[in-house]
This record gives sequence, structure tokens and C-alpha cells, in this order.
Amino acid sequence: APPGPQFSEVYARAIPGGSMDVSRDWVELLNSATNHASIAGWRIVLRWSGTSSWTVPAGVVLAPGARYRIRADATQPPSMQASVVLNTGFALPDEGGVLELLGADSLLRHRLAFGPQVPGRSVGVDASGAWRLMEQPTPGRTNGAAATTGAGDRVRINEWLAASPLRGDFVELYNADTSVVEVSGWRLTDAPSLAGANRFVVAPLSFIGPSSWLVFEADGRTGDGPLHLPFGLSAEGESVRLYRPATNLVDSVTVLPVASGAVGGRFPDGTDGLAALARPTPGLA
Repeated sequence: APPGPQFSEVYARAIPGGSMDVSRDWVELLNSATNHASIAGWRIVLRWSGTSSWTVPAGVVLAPGARYRIRADATQPPSMQASVVLNTGFALPDEGGVLELLGADSLLRHRLAFGPQVPGRSVGVDASGAWRLMEQPTPGRTNGAAATTGAGDRVRINEWLAASPLRGDFVELYNADTSVVEVSGWRLTDAPSLAGANRFVVAPLSFIGPSSWLVFEADGRTGDGPLHLPFGLSAEGESVRLYRPATNLVDSVTVLPVASGAVGGRFPDGTDGLAALARPTPGLA
């Protein structure tokens, strides 16, 4: 991308009650050019299950090399005039979406797709220019070190539900590791062979926290966000497989023929024991 304003850090999963750095969502812009840049009339657009948009008010100028945090706080109105603190008026989805930065001429300047985030952590550009999970948020300051993530060897297909009359089908992953695991580019499929491994590819910048769950809705509604699979689960039985980007099989389970709405899973979470569960607990122990 040519030098100029662009996204440099995004914080999408706030921790209520924390400091200002972590209690509200925000995006950070960096002016990578050597001259001042007016961003009046520019727009920040969020696309996920719907579209939200905010226009930068008149008088906002970024100095060369400047980093500027813009809050994404749905509890406060969007900023209509230039001020020290600017707010888009909409929050960022925990499960991910697509952020676009459009110039006053409506031309796309930057586009960032991201998946499910970790509470209290941001994603940003590291020293090599790559987008990574950050060790800690640094709004308005030079981005810090990238976080160390686990290999993902202990991520498991942990729970699944097929043909329930009460809620939609889902597939739940569980990370039994003590570290955050990046699952960007991993694949989930109900195809029984490697030929169908790419049926669903997890979005860029997607993570599972330590001892945490990630729930994918198996509803075929991929336009509703990064956590919606293009397939449902059959109550008549099928296999569900999880692959790393390089086609390595991480885990697989067989969904046995079940009564409508029956739920299966690992008990306890993340272990080898498979069981029929009394009730669905997506995202919970």
C-alpha cells in the first residue's frame, strides 16, 4: 500500500471495567507518510452480519508518523466534530469481521479481515510488517512485541449438536493449552476425505484463548460472520474433521446417528472421552 493513513492496531474484545486502553473497543490509524495527512471525510466501515460506517469529521489531521486511536464504543454517540477523543459509535464484533478505511474520494485505502479475538488483546502490525496478536494493547504508541502463541496440538473438536428443535447445529472447539492458539487458516469440514478439507477455512487473525472454547454455527449462513459454517450436521451421522493450514489432521470425530437434538462431546472438556451430553453447553464447560 502507498504511504499514508492505514490501520495499525485493532482492539475488538474489550474487558469491561478495565483501564481506558482495554475497557472499550478501538482502532488505531498510523500515518506512514512523511507529510501531514487530512482524513476529514474519510470513512471507517465495518462489515460482518451487517454494515456500520462512520465518517471522520472536518479538521482531523495526522502528523507524519502519528498514531491515532479512534474509539469504537456503541454506548456513546458517533463523533460529529473534531476532538481529542473520536468515536465511531459502533463496537467491533468479538467474533470478527472486515474493517475498511475509505478515503474522502471513497477509494479503498486499507482493508483488514479478522476472526475471533482474545479478551484484552489487540492485533497489530509487528516489526516485520505482518499482522499479529500483540502481547498487550498500545493505543497511540508504537506497537509492542507480538505475543507467543501455542502450537495448537491440544485443540479438540469438543462438542457438537445436530438437528435440534431448540437451537441451530454447532461445532465447538476447545483449547486445552495454557497459551493462546492462532487458528487462522485452519479448516473445518464434514467431508470424510482430504479432498474436501477446504470446505471451510477459518478467517485470518483468529484465536482461541487458553482453556477456552470457540463455537462455530453449522447453519450454512456464511454471510453472517466468520463463525458460520457452510454446512449443517446430519442426525443420520457423519464425520467432522479439523485440519491445520498445511493439511495436517488435528482432530476428527464421528457424529453417530442420533435422535433429533441429541448433543455429543468430550467429557471432561478436551479429553479423549466421548459421551452423550445431557444438554448443549456451547462456549461453556
